[in-house]
Amino acid sequence: MRKEIEKLLYELNVPRETFFKLEEYVSLLVKWNKTINLISKNDIQDIWTKHIMICAEIIRYIKDKNITLVDLGSGSGLPGIILSILGVRKTILIESNTKKAAFLLQATRISNFSVEIINDRIQRQQIQCDIVTSRALASINTLLEYRKYVKFKKFMLLIKGLNPHLEIPTTSKFSFQVFPSKYNSSSNIVIISPSI
Repeated sequence: MRKEIEKLLYELNVPRETFFKLEEYVSLLVKWNKTINLISKNDIQDIWTKHIMICAEIIRYIKDKNITLVDLGSGSGLPGIILSILGVRKTILIESNTKKAAFLLQATRISNFSVEIINDRIQRQQIQCDIVTSRALASINTLLEYRKYVKFKKFMLLIKGLNPHLEIPTTSKFSFQVFPSKYNSSSNIVIISPSI
C-alpha cells in the first residue's frame, strides 16, 4: 500500500515528505475515532484505500493551489485537511458539530498551509471562495442550494458514491462532469461548474 501512495504522491508532484504528514493525520484520526465517530470503525483497516487516496486523488482537478477552498461539512477533515496537506494554500472547514471541530483544530496543525475552522451551520455563512468541496454530506441539489451561503468562482468538487448520475438535476445553470475514482471502485468524482 505504501508504494501505491508514494506513486500517487509522485504523480501529484508533491514532496515525498508529504507521506509522513498523511501518516500523522491518519494516526490522529484513528486515535480520535475511538471516542468520536469520525469514520466507520469498519473502515479503520482500509483507511488508506477507502478514505485517504480518494481524497488525495481529487487534487488532480485543482490546477492552481494558490486558492481559497471551502470544505462543507468537514467532519473528519476528508477531503479538506488532505487537500491542505497536499498544498492548497487556504482552506476553510465548515463543521457544525463541536466535537468534530475540536478534532479538526488538532488536524490543522499537521498542514503547512492556512486552515480556518468555522464551527457553525453552513446556512449562517456568507463566504466567497474559488472551489467548494464536499464528501458524504448531502445530495447534489442540496449542495447547490448552499451556493446561497458559500459562493464559488470556479467549481464544486464532490466525492460521491456509485450512482451520482441519479442525483444530477436537469438545469442549464451548471455543467456536470463525472469521473470514476482510480482508487475506490465505489466512488465517483463530480465537478460542477457554473454555465457561462
